[in-house]
Amino acid sequence: MATLSHASQSNRRLADRLAAARAGRFVGREAELDLFRSALLAAESPFAVLHLYGPGGVGKTTLLREYARMAAEMGRPVALLDGRNIDPSPPGFLLALHLALGLAENNRSATISNWQLDTVLLIDTYEILAPLDT
Repeated sequence: MATLSHASQSNRRLADRLAAARAGRFVGREAELDLFRSALLAAESPFAVLHLYGPGGVGKTTLLREYARMAAEMGRPVALLDGRNIDPSPPGFLLALHLALGLAENNRSATISNWQLDTVLLIDTYEILAPLDT
């Protein structure tokens, strides 16, 4: 049992080191970071949806991950979803959200009732989920 505990502590330290290295490599996008930071700090968010767009390869996914890191550091619950891994249907989206929130698998009906109002929902590759728009 002590070995598992020691391995678990080592893994956390490695994960922390990797997260710090990732955060240290992120540069630029100051305007986008400032906008998101101000929304996180505001008593009432200035927007309900912040839409990132641009051609592939410009760093949208990296920026979303930085947003997730910032929100978590500020104590906000974060649900980071990727449209590539979600069935584009209401039940599929609800399941992905349920899993991202870390809720018990056997109680999917609790997804909405357990939603915290300060949760930051980030969705990468949303265009794949276009059938949900209607």
